[in-house]
Amino acid sequence: MRKKKLKKLLEAGLIIIPFFYLGVFLMLLAESFTYIGFIKKHFFINSSYVFIFSIVIAITCLFIKRSRKEKFLQKFFKVNKIIFSTTILSYFTLFIIEYANFPNYIFSKIHVNIDNISRIIFLSSALWLIDWLRTKSKTTSKKTYLMTNLSFLLIFFSLFSLLDKTFKEALEKNVYVIKNINDNYDQKMLKQWGIFYDYMMFVKNNTEKDSTVLIPPQAWTWYKTGNIGLVRYFLYPRKLDNGDYDKLPDLKNYDYVFLAWGELPDGNKDDYGWPKVKIDSEKIIYWDEKSNSVKAVNSKYDPADKENYKAWGIIKIRK
Repeated sequence: MRKKKLKKLLEAGLIIIPFFYLGVFLMLLAESFTYIGFIKKHFFINSSYVFIFSIVIAITCLFIKRSRKEKFLQKFFKVNKIIFSTTILSYFTLFIIEYANFPNYIFSKIHVNIDNISRIIFLSSALWLIDWLRTKSKTTSKKTYLMTNLSFLLIFFSLFSLLDKTFKEALEKNVYVIKNINDNYDQKMLKQWGIFYDYMMFVKNNTEKDSTVLIPPQAWTWYKTGNIGLVRYFLYPRKLDNGDYDKLPDLKNYDYVFLAWGELPDGNKDDYGWPKVKIDSEKIIYWDEKSNSVKAVNSKYDPADKENYKAWGIIKIRK
């Protein structure tokens, strides 16, 4: 009796599942044209929870043997292949157009949030994969089948996240190269490193090759300018040393000291600005990050001077 009830419940589930997934696809599509949280705001349904639940339901399908009574489910899986092919083609096309123009170009033109489309691709590809894995159930034992497929799914979900990120990064760089094929070395480096590259070129042009330079400590505030390995790439063959946060070594052994405000957006004012102690300097060469202009001032360095607030430059040590 119980077996008959379970069988009828299973048959009903096989009919309901396709409608459930069509509803999930429509929900994800709606948020692709709006924003994640749109469904929750207007219909009190959290799409993220529904998305996770739909993945769980898909995995449980591995435990259901294929039968003749799941014709409707098989038709849905065929429709899903069309959904997957169409969505992934649209995803790639929109990304190429986006990176060929500017960030949020697609959203500003046709109000499509590209990142949200990836959820549709993820769910559709998972369903496609599970349908394919279920076709293998006839040729393997039940235990081997389940263990192998669950492991396969785990690897798939991990790779999907990795490939999605890798694709975006690779596409951004390749589209830039194609679009700016005539850019010179400096333009390419500026694209990669931003104003940090301009600052490195400023230091390089205003210090001698055989000079010894003291740079900020490798702390979060100076995560680039304090990274001695990274800075050495741009300033070699100059000798470099890291200074301490609030004290400096004997400056007789150095020719220059970085004047570095910090790379992160402003937080606690006390955390920014280096060096934090006075220096008997011969001169201070200031660099304006906005205009890329240079100004030399013959004076001693005092971190309390207004001139040194949010300042960038290089301090020449008096010998």
